[in-house]
Amino acid sequence: MPHNPGKIRTNKRFKYSLCREGSLPSSGNLEVRLKRWTETGSESVKWQVKSAYFYPTLNNEKFKQTPVSDRRRQRDLPQINERIRYPKIRAIDTDGTQLGIIAPQEALRIAEEKELDLVLVSDKADPPVCRIMDYGKYKFEQEKKAREARKKQHTADVKEVKMRYKIDDHDYQVRVNAARRFLKSGDKVKATITFRGREIQHANLAEDLLKRMATDLHDVAEVQQAPKREGRNMMMLLSSKK
Repeated sequence: MPHNPGKIRTNKRFKYSLCREGSLPSSGNLEVRLKRWTETGSESVKWQVKSAYFYPTLNNEKFKQTPVSDRRRQRDLPQINERIRYPKIRAIDTDGTQLGIIAPQEALRIAEEKELDLVLVSDKADPPVCRIMDYGKYKFEQEKKAREARKKQHTADVKEVKMRYKIDDHDYQVRVNAARRFLKSGDKVKATITFRGREIQHANLAEDLLKRMATDLHDVAEVQQAPKREGRNMMMLLSSKK
């Protein structure tokens, strides 16, 4: 029985918890000291429990398991050389030549003769596919490709361009140029027109201005969200063309 003094067992009348002095013998009966809480206080009681009920074979080596942390560490290790434990594999030589379906031990012997490694490249195939290669060089190249991919990766942000529907042409061109710059860098642009007071009565003029901006940016942008009124604002979302 796992020693857990904090675990509570309940029934309709009492609550129990294991006392700290309880011990588990390797065979025979187990005397468990429990503390029972009642409405008037607590008292110590004894239960006779068959230890075999909890652990059928306490001293059997077969039932000893590897700790979870060790199993997780072994699973994260690269599947190369002796760690490849399939009965049969499809082996590929360094130059791409098919060596056929052979035992991993035979493929590993060929790799060791060439002072190389046997690397599992696909465990989904039937049988799994392994390749003879220099694992250190292969790992370096994979890390280099991952670094280059991260450099090229760009997270698209949403840049906002604010204006009024009565904006003059010069200020309008400034907003259009800023939106064009954001779109060329791969970001999205949210064009927002804010209404003040009774200006909300001219929502149609604001919509026409947003459509004009979409037309002026049609070479670099596409409309992801058409002009839409939200409260005292009207917004349009543009994204860069693929």
